[in-house]
Amino acid sequence: MRAMFRFRGMGLRHHGGRFGRTHYDGPDGTASLTMAELAFLKSLSRAERDAQTRYPGLSEMRDYLSVSKAGMSQMLSGLEQKGFVTREIDPENRRKILVHLTLRGEGLLSAHHRDFDRNLDEVITRFGEEDTRELVRLIDKLAVTLEDIYSEAEQARSGKG
Repeated sequence: MRAMFRFRGMGLRHHGGRFGRTHYDGPDGTASLTMAELAFLKSLSRAERDAQTRYPGLSEMRDYLSVSKAGMSQMLSGLEQKGFVTREIDPENRRKILVHLTLRGEGLLSAHHRDFDRNLDEVITRFGEEDTRELVRLIDKLAVTLEDIYSEAEQARSGKG
């Protein structure tokens, strides 16, 4: 049940609005991250552990997170100061910056996944199986509807609609 809820709900991830003022406080209470910072760390982790995933460029991540160039630079500096990422110049293209997750960053993401799973288990327990299945169905429907709306808007902007 948890897997069905988790993966079906993924279609509702960030859809062009701003991630913002909501924070994730790490399990030890020493790390507070914005949702944009957390999303960045998750994307970085996914790219590093999956050889099939192309390393996302910082400009792509800026677009995905709806942050400015200055905002991305500030976010990276903060994550680096907190010890979650390191930055280096790409030896193959000196104009490109490579960002890597540190062991501390990996630990934070592991703790976040454990927190998420624990909270999701509690939601499913309180909702019950029938209401959880209905919620998943509605999330699926909402995700498809949002994708249609965004696709139609994109087509209208490009003059194809």
